[in-house]
Amino acid sequence: MKLNIGSGEMKYDDYVNIDFVNLDESPIGAIKPDIVADAKSLPFKNDIFEEVHMTEVIEHIERRYTDIVLNEIWRVLKENGMFYFTFPDFIECMKGFIENQYGARWQVFHATLYGRQAHKGDYHVHAIELQDIITKLFNAGFVNVKTETVPWDYRITCYKGEKLPTYL
Repeated sequence: MKLNIGSGEMKYDDYVNIDFVNLDESPIGAIKPDIVADAKSLPFKNDIFEEVHMTEVIEHIERRYTDIVLNEIWRVLKENGMFYFTFPDFIECMKGFIENQYGARWQVFHATLYGRQAHKGDYHVHAIELQDIITKLFNAGFVNVKTETVPWDYRITCYKGEKLPTYL
């Protein structure tokens, strides 16, 4: 089984698609997850998913809940299960906004920094930075963290490992 957290209008076949909203009418498209649930308390048993995907979601979760969400993802993953997620790097987005990269200050960088603001939950409430999130991943028990950069975004792939006896 595979899990897609924060599916929004991007539902994937062969995944359990969850989102905390279920909107039939939205300016950006219908949001109809398979399950309406909050990532802070995933409604699944331990160790059942081979993969968890979370694309452009973590920045919509308040910073105070990041560790809780990562621990929930770790809990539902099978041993050596893969966690894949993407996020806009706050520092790179700020640089793009300030420098008006691509002439896209308002079209790209404003929405990347603050969210599209098209509906409930479509706001960014957490400035994510690469080194901070890597530390949080290790603290949650993820290993083999690999990063890939794309313009102003990071893609991270990591795997469920053993929980650390102490935090970094």
